Amino acid sequence: MASVRLCRRTGVMSYAQKDPAPLVLRGIVPLKLIRGVLRMATLASDQKIYYSKLNVPVGDFYLAANDQGIVLGSFGKSFAASREELVKKLGVTFQLAKMTGATKAEQHIKRATAMLKDYFAGKKVDFQKIPVASVGTPFQKKLWENLRAIPYGAALSYGDLAKKLKLRGGARAIGGACGSNPVAIIVPCHRVLRADRTIGGFSGGLANKRILLGIEKIEVRR
Repeated sequence: MASVRLCRRTGVMSYAQKDPAPLVLRGIVPLKLIRGVLRMATLASDQKIYYSKLNVPVGDFYLAANDQGIVLGSFGKSFAASREELVKKLGVTFQLAKMTGATKAEQHIKRATAMLKDYFAGKKVDFQKIPVASVGTPFQKKLWENLRAIPYGAALSYGDLAKKLKLRGGARAIGGACGSNPVAIIVPCHRVLRADRTIGGFSGGLANKRILLGIEKIEVRR
């Protein structure tokens, strides 16, 4: 627990940390400094993101992770924009993974890399075994969790997902949230089609979506 007191005469804060936490400040400290130190302590705990590049049948594919799980699974052309968006939102820094497994983030990338190699080799894999730590709105996160539940080789329509989430006329909202999915393939938005089984959209490009659907032998109407 911490106690903070404001001195009305001087306009400064008196801050004391009562438990043996890493951050201990005592005495008279300006409020601006307190906020700055607290923010630095928060960012230092889990704001480094490791990333790695794979070469797969869809071209360059980037994986990025923090200690909680995979935060990005991005096709080559969109990785730079996705990375910059996270930097702006969270104030994170990106570092190339050495793949030694020295950090939890690198362990997540190493495991995801192995599973992706199996996937593109035609093996049936369950990406739900990989922890994901996507950044999004509550609605987006709920949808992305439902996408992860679509099994390998199966597909749902945008309308099916809207009904599942009890969204009246929500197919368009579902499409938008699918398009915002930051972890392609592992969160399989490619398994979502139009109601007539035509291919629908895909932020990673329709050619790549066809490749992924072909790997899983999901039939699509032309």
